[in-house]
Amino acid sequence: MTCLIRLLTICLLSCVATMAYAQQPLTPAQAAFLKAETRKADNHFVQRVSVIVGVKEGVVQSAMPEKGRIADPVARLIAGLERSMGQPLAEDRKVQIRAADEERLNAIKAAEVAAHKK
Repeated sequence: MTCLIRLLTICLLSCVATMAYAQQPLTPAQAAFLKAETRKADNHFVQRVSVIVGVKEGVVQSAMPEKGRIADPVARLIAGLERSMGQPLAEDRKVQIRAADEERLNAIKAAEVAAHKK
């Protein structure tokens, strides 16, 4: 029982520390770093999708929805690519695109943490 209480206390303190950490505003240098790292992650994602689908990067970029406006941007990207190519994508390619997006999101989260440490 004591171990459970300790574990819950540690989890609670960790959550509180994370929330306080996430609320700190970024300095201009930190914001610039985060913007550059986000751009790198986005560009890498576009390159990966381009290779997965076998189209030029410009086709992928034009099929990408605007940020923050779509509930599932990857589904919208896939639909846009299928429309551009005139044929549906194979399921394995859709899975690869979703995995690439997950990597992109993880890279952006890591950049956010790194920005706060700079």
